[in-house]
Amino acid sequence: MATLLSRPPERLHHHAYVVKDQEKNRQFFEDLLGIPLTATWCERHFSPWVNREVAFCHTFYSLGDGGALAFFSFADDEVYQKCQAEKPPEIRSFDHIAFKVDEETYQELVAG
Repeated sequence: MATLLSRPPERLHHHAYVVKDQEKNRQFFEDLLGIPLTATWCERHFSPWVNREVAFCHTFYSLGDGGALAFFSFADDEVYQKCQAEKPPEIRSFDHIAFKVDEETYQELVAG
């Protein structure tokens, strides 16, 4: 049986997702929500899932507490497909991202 940590983590460092289109993702988070894109890097590595080298990009959008949302996209469609859920859940309302914002920021988002 695992024991609890003596101190919980200080905050979320990042939460990562796989997306098909980094630019559409950037438009949503940066242009629509105003969450800044703060890091991007692209690289290649050997993927044991498809037994070949694949290229991918990784982006980070910074949150006010120092945490981030991170996104991967793969140039190889087979790897992208392997990262997708077999089928969407019947009840979809529980898969989401929620941000804590102050009232002024909330009103700004609603007006946007």
